[in-house]
Amino acid sequence: MELYEIRPQGERSEPSSGQAGRPHKPVEEAENGTMVQDEQDAKRLGKDMEQVETNQELREAGLVPDPIQD
Repeated sequence: MELYEIRPQGERSEPSSGQAGRPHKPVEEAENGTMVQDEQDAKRLGKDMEQVETNQELREAGLVPDPIQD
């Protein structure tokens, strides 16, 4: 399945890319139940997770962290 952005004139854009800028894998090939599909996805996820604040950092900022994550 390819995803398209709908533009005001009704024209379609190029198909959207998957994780890390690669094309989506067909459902039959995707590894369901994993956070990443390959090493490139793992590196991307690691960089993304570096930006996520910890529960302690959220508390120090006066925010309430997700209680399930404690």
